[in-house]
Amino acid sequence: MKAPDIPDYVSPIVGYRVWAWSATGLSSLNGDAWRPGRALTAKCPKADHEPAADGCSCGIYAAKDYQHLVNMGYKRRIGVHGEVHLWGKICEHESGYRAKYAYPKNLTISEWCMMRLGI
Repeated sequence: MKAPDIPDYVSPIVGYRVWAWSATGLSSLNGDAWRPGRALTAKCPKADHEPAADGCSCGIYAAKDYQHLVNMGYKRRIGVHGEVHLWGKICEHESGYRAKYAYPKNLTISEWCMMRLGI
């Protein structure tokens, strides 16, 4: 008899992301749409395995802290940033995570985006 799968974490990990924002809504920088009320589910474009697989780059990316996004220059260029819940299979890296599932925890419109919108 196979033992049941037990999750590594009881609650989701919180990471930090940036999103593109347009008339169609939020999307990842690679164009994947984030739909309200539905988790984003990662799929590996290279192989048939569960994201976020060890030895592969698949998964939904998030930084460990907001400062990492600022240091990479995302704060000024992207319209929306915030926290994201990550769960499922998760690979931890030095400055962030790759996860199988993600959903926004909270969103902030950047000053850059507000200036572009005239707010």
